[in-house]
Amino acid sequence: MLKPGVYHFPPGARGEDALKAAGGPTASANTDAVNLAARLEDGSQLYFPTRQEQPAGGAPADTAPAAQGTQAASAKKSARPGAHPARPGSRSRGGSDKPAKLTDPSQGTVNLNTATAADLQRLPGIGPAMADRILAYRQQNHGFQRVEDLLEISGIGDKKFAKLQPFVRVR
Repeated sequence: MLKPGVYHFPPGARGEDALKAAGGPTASANTDAVNLAARLEDGSQLYFPTRQEQPAGGAPADTAPAAQGTQAASAKKSARPGAHPARPGSRSRGGSDKPAKLTDPSQGTVNLNTATAADLQRLPGIGPAMADRILAYRQQNHGFQRVEDLLEISGIGDKKFAKLQPFVRVR
């Protein structure tokens, strides 16, 4: 992005709108790595890897519905490798329909307060049922105040929490 920052968009805005608002891609950005047709979600971040970070690859599928109301998306140019957040809907190179599991925190972290079910399923030990429980807890409690709130969810004990902790955040 030529002008990275936080931008506000009306409901139904798409990734292409965010790219335009931020002045377009940098010369090294791999715009093929982002689905510009996907609708933006409130609080989402659009990250464009450099061609060096991701030389090839198509855009991930849009797995989350658009949020209602005014939308803010953070348009961010490429940072140092490994510093970017997890990208919702990213797929493994094997062509699987399941999101690629995170195996190292350098691959990114998942924000518990904005994650979709697909984002949560990228976490180690989290499947569809547990992702639904995390989303239900978030809705019932108006979000997570701290990562340790995960321990309040049935099925997440000390061992599972220890595996999840490096991969999750609340801000």
